[in-house]
Amino acid sequence: MQNIIDTLQDEGRFSRLLELVRAAEIESILQGAGPFTLFAPTDAAFGGIPEQVMHDIVHSRQRAADLLTYHIVPERLTANDLMERSAVATLQGADLRIEASADRVMVNDAHVVAADIEAGNGVCHAIDTVLLTQSAAQILPR
Repeated sequence: MQNIIDTLQDEGRFSRLLELVRAAEIESILQGAGPFTLFAPTDAAFGGIPEQVMHDIVHSRQRAADLLTYHIVPERLTANDLMERSAVATLQGADLRIEASADRVMVNDAHVVAADIEAGNGVCHAIDTVLLTQSAAQILPR
């Protein structure tokens, strides 16, 4: 079975995310043994971030890595697993808030739009919003 990077490439709706993965130089993490859970913003999710802010993030390895590691959990969590959690710890160090019911799963303010995208080293959940730490959210215009 393919790793998370190959799985995202085949899905075709994660090109902005993959661009950031390359900028952050964390491909080797998501190609590694895992297991991982990746909350993967779709290309449409990045529409909420101004182009200049995206440009700045893409051109700063550290900022890109901080942003992306906030989307990665160092364990495999399916949608069913998330139903039993109220929070999960990320590789970045901060927790993500989980709210799940029979008809939806939310991660912070993002909706899971496609759950349980299987990869050999974990699972991805497509989300409709880029997850931002509190400090990162402060750089975005209101």
